[in-house]
Amino acid sequence: MKRLSSSSLLFPLTLSLLLGGTGFWLNRATDIKIEDIELNPNEPQYVLLDISAARFDEKGMLKDNLTAQTAQMYPKSDEILFQKPVATVRENGKPLYNLVSDNGVYHTKEKWADFTGSVMITHYDENGGVTGQMTSPTLHIDNIGANTQLPKLDNTAPTQRIKTVIYDVENIKTH
Repeated sequence: MKRLSSSSLLFPLTLSLLLGGTGFWLNRATDIKIEDIELNPNEPQYVLLDISAARFDEKGMLKDNLTAQTAQMYPKSDEILFQKPVATVRENGKPLYNLVSDNGVYHTKEKWADFTGSVMITHYDENGGVTGQMTSPTLHIDNIGANTQLPKLDNTAPTQRIKTVIYDVENIKTH
């Protein structure tokens, strides 16, 4: 059996020390020190222009979509502010409700939304015909989620003008 010389053992040991040292140096050289910078609470942290968002059902059909002129979120806030939001809720890919307003606020943790300024909600039948419209200066919707439904509007009057608060699917209050 052949005995290894000290020089043949020295090469792999030197190579591993050099590679280990280089790895340690690269790790130290690339460390990034992150400093927390306090953001101005009066200026938006995020601003999105001409947004469009869509959600699809389990069959891949468009379930609902939202467009808005702008969306803003402020630091340490759970609210998203929208200008000129337009939301459409669909059933089997066809429009069921359409909501248009001047402004909107969506609370991301508590799942509620407020719409203000010339709020109009339109209900469509399965053929796309308008079955009812409601206009209001404000609209509040609680419990926004997968099962949220908007009020069924009848066609007794083409436009119903009421101030509305929607607390859940069946509980609608006017004041």
